[in-house]
Amino acid sequence: MPKDHAPSDFHRAKPCFGGLTGFAAKLAPKGKMRDFCRRVQNLPDEFRVDEFFENVRVGLRSSVRLLHPQEQIAAPQSWELLESELSQLPEHRLLAENSEFAVYLAKANEIPFTLREVGRAREVTFRQAGEGTGKSLDLDRFDEYYWHLLLWHKKDHELAGAYRAGYTDEILPLYAISGLYTSTLFRYDDSVFEELGPALELGRSFVTPQYQRHYAPLLLLWKGIARLITMRPEVPVLFGAVSISNDYSPISRELIFSFFEERMQEEKLARLIEARRPFRPLPLRRRVCPETCRNLRDPEDLSRQIHDFESDGKGLPVLLRQYVKIGGKLMAFNVDRKFSNVLDGLVVVDLRKTEPEMLERYMGREAAARFFQAQSEVVAQ
Repeated sequence: MPKDHAPSDFHRAKPCFGGLTGFAAKLAPKGKMRDFCRRVQNLPDEFRVDEFFENVRVGLRSSVRLLHPQEQIAAPQSWELLESELSQLPEHRLLAENSEFAVYLAKANEIPFTLREVGRAREVTFRQAGEGTGKSLDLDRFDEYYWHLLLWHKKDHELAGAYRAGYTDEILPLYAISGLYTSTLFRYDDSVFEELGPALELGRSFVTPQYQRHYAPLLLLWKGIARLITMRPEVPVLFGAVSISNDYSPISRELIFSFFEERMQEEKLARLIEARRPFRPLPLRRRVCPETCRNLRDPEDLSRQIHDFESDGKGLPVLLRQYVKIGGKLMAFNVDRKFSNVLDGLVVVDLRKTEPEMLERYMGREAAARFFQAQSEVVAQ
């Protein structure tokens, strides 16, 4: 029988398919199989078989996790200690604030207790999204010398989110390329940072679960990043890893990969970057996903397609969507084994090419004007 007919014939064998679905139900995590059965009736034949085997694979992976229980998350730090550390930071380290939140900038040696709380809150947040390190705290060697943007809720006296940031002109002279967090996920050609020029690596961002119902916390963190940019306008490029969490169905993850992979081929920089553990689509979908994506005009079309596949109706990940809106380009995709096999896309944003109106939304009109003025002066020199 020709292979092209196999998915169709497999699906028409109702009793066999029902038995296999029952088998997958025993393996799949609670709730996953119900979503699978509901969605599978509306999928093309090529997707249905792969969706079944992916649910089997997810179930087996979950069973393996049970053999390696996660550590208990560390106890929270005293809010008095955290507030004390934040209050001792220099005045200019308060990057942005509104009536509810404030965003501070600090280094690890200035905030030992707050940094532990960052590690705790990261692990809490990422575990809820099906990710996480499995350790009591999510901290690594990069935390010691990167900058930390800290989102503090004034009334609740607690850490509500954070971002990690590192300037390449500070890190590369001291630690070389291996000193960049993203180098653990991607192999960089030596010429990458000559092509990019001065750049700011962003990553490890999160907003804790209780503050995720609104965009305001994330937007204020972005205002903090905008302040960093205006403080150092000679650094006009942002880059970092953006995660597509395991909350997304396998089909959605592969659609995201296929949509941006085709566009990556047009980027010169992408040829200088290699994933350490490349994402490998399942065989049947290697043909179908690219064909589907060719009919999608832009990321909004992609987001609507993902919405149709997701049981909770979500579209593109929020951070990925925001980076794309300001001109972000995806350069590679990597599967992070140390982080629950999450799919990471390496995004690069050259703010000099961002539409001024869009940049004003994030930076404010005056700050955006100063940024473009500084770029004009650099070109004139």
